[in-house]
This record gives sequence, structure tokens and C-alpha cells, in this order.
Amino acid sequence: MLAAAFLTTWLTVFSEMPCPQISPARQTHRNSGPPSITAAVNHASLVSFTQLGTGTVRVCLSLPFVNTVRLIGTECDAACKIRAIGENMPLRRYQLFELEDLTWFPQTIRDLATDYLHFMETHFHLHEPIVPILRATLTDAGTTSVIDLCSGGGGPVLALYEALHSDVQGLLFTLTDRYPNTAAFAYLSAQCPTGIRYVAHPVDATEVPKDLLGMRTMFNAYHHFAPTAARRVLENAVEAQQPVGIFEIPERDLLRMLPFLFTPIFVAAATPFIKPFSWQRLLWTYLVPLVPLTCWWDGLVSACRAYTVAEMQGMTAGLEGYHWKADRVGVYDRAGHLTYLVGIPRPQRGRAL
Repeated sequence: MLAAAFLTTWLTVFSEMPCPQISPARQTHRNSGPPSITAAVNHASLVSFTQLGTGTVRVCLSLPFVNTVRLIGTECDAACKIRAIGENMPLRRYQLFELEDLTWFPQTIRDLATDYLHFMETHFHLHEPIVPILRATLTDAGTTSVIDLCSGGGGPVLALYEALHSDVQGLLFTLTDRYPNTAAFAYLSAQCPTGIRYVAHPVDATEVPKDLLGMRTMFNAYHHFAPTAARRVLENAVEAQQPVGIFEIPERDLLRMLPFLFTPIFVAAATPFIKPFSWQRLLWTYLVPLVPLTCWWDGLVSACRAYTVAEMQGMTAGLEGYHWKADRVGVYDRAGHLTYLVGIPRPQRGRAL
């Protein structure tokens, strides 16, 4: 039983929700940072950020593989300093495609797959390492509103609300997605009508509507974004002066990818316990196994797309006026890790993270 639980836990290493894919392109962002900053990341697929004296940040592509992160600049702000840390992600990052990201992919199969991810996350309490980080960030940011982006089937939102609402009075989660699973959203909202609401229309995480105010969160979805789009997610939060938190379990590690070989078995075993009951779930799991195959492929690809701590921190270079922190914490006694990035506008920061 323990071995089965261990393997099943790591099948949740893939993402919650399809996200917009933006072709790599050069972008610019105005700011008034130090004269020259260059961040070299430790995987070839991530961008580098070069800030020139004119205040323009250029997003460039593919750097050669290096083992450390280098910063060149005379007065680099602490929020831009990237420290090399011992990360066990030896594989190069590949921006492959996930089936759930494709616009033509059937909504029914997408919803059933994200339902499964939500079930696994809640059943194995993968939200627990997030709780203290999210509590501290909400307190420091001075907000009780959480705008969850790329919510998929709801992910850990209900479990997080139950863990936090006694400490954070007036806590309110808003579920959003580019491909909203409205049935799952309505089900979760009905269980907690005062603490969970949802947006039924599509929401792009790179261009969040201005009326959605609060800390922006993303649970196991950031790896869906190519580096340019991932950077844009952070830029959009900075432009709106909203706090942001990225939380990821996927890791580019061969050992932790092995359980994905058994994903179809895990999906078949979990399906009878997923709520609400659906005949379509049985059809597309057992008779025509599109859901198990979707979860198998997307799970492997999610691990290949995962970002390291240094890569996440590198994406914040030049985004001034925020306190940024990227790190990772152990999950299940360090059998795996939760990698996270949080950012708070400096004027709102009450204490160090």
C-alpha cells in the first residue's frame, strides 16, 4: 500500500491546466534598473535577460548549458540576485506539447483529465507544503483575495481554503481558466459558496482582466508556458501591481518520471472514486481509454517542461518594485519537491518572506 501510494503521488507531477502557448519572440519592458544585468541560467532552453542602460529588457533565446547562474552588474538589486543551488534536475528542458493545451482537443476529455488531477492532488494532500507559503504571502501582501489561474479541475483550491480560512478572515478564491471546466468549478463552489467562486468565461493568464484583483496563483500549470509566455505571466502581474505565486511539483528528473509508466493503471484505479459520478468518465476511461492515455502523455511532457528554481528566479530579472523569492521545499519527506516563486509589490510588503 505504501509503495502504491508513493508511485501514485508522483503521477501528479503533471499540470493542472492547459495554458496559452506563445511562440518565442523578442519582447521589451521598460524599467529603470541598474546599468547592466545579465542572467545566465543553467538550462539551454530558458531565456536570458539583458538590461541595458536605456532601461530596455530584452528577452533572448537559448543559452549554452552552464552549471551556475551569473549576474553582471554594479548595483544589482537583491530581488534580481540568483543564487546557484543544488537542484536535482539534470535533464535539459524541452518545450513539447501537451494534449490539453491544444485548442482542438475535446473539452470532455480535457475536463475528465483535470478532474483526475484534482482528485490525486487532494487525496494525497499535495497542497500541504503550499499552506504556510500562501498564508505568509497573503499576510504580507495585505489581501484575502486569491485569483487562481489555469485552475483546471480545481486543483488544491478547496483543500487550501479549508486549511487557511480560519487564519485568513474573508478568504476568497476565484477559479479561472483559458478552457474553464465549469462543471468542476460549479461543484467546488457549491461545496463552499462563501469562499470559492469562479469565472465561467476564458481567462488568459498572460492578460488577466483588470477587475480580477488579488494574489494571482498558479498550481502545477506554469510549465505549460514557454519561457517568453512564462515571463509575460509575471510582467502582467507587475503591471497590475498584484502579488503572484507560482507553485510546481513537476521535476526534470528521470527517477521521478519512472512512475509515469504506470499512469494508465493509476487512472483506472482512481476513476470509481472521482466525484461527481459520470458515465462519460467510465466510457472514456475503460471502454475507450483516452483519459488514461492523455494523462500518461501529458504527465511525461510536464516533467520535461518543468522549470528549476534558478530558471524561475531568472524570469524576474528587471521586474523592479517587487520582492521576489524562489525556492523549493520537500514533499513527502523529500521524496519530491515543491518549487515555488512568490512576488509581492514592495510598497505592500510588511515583512520579509
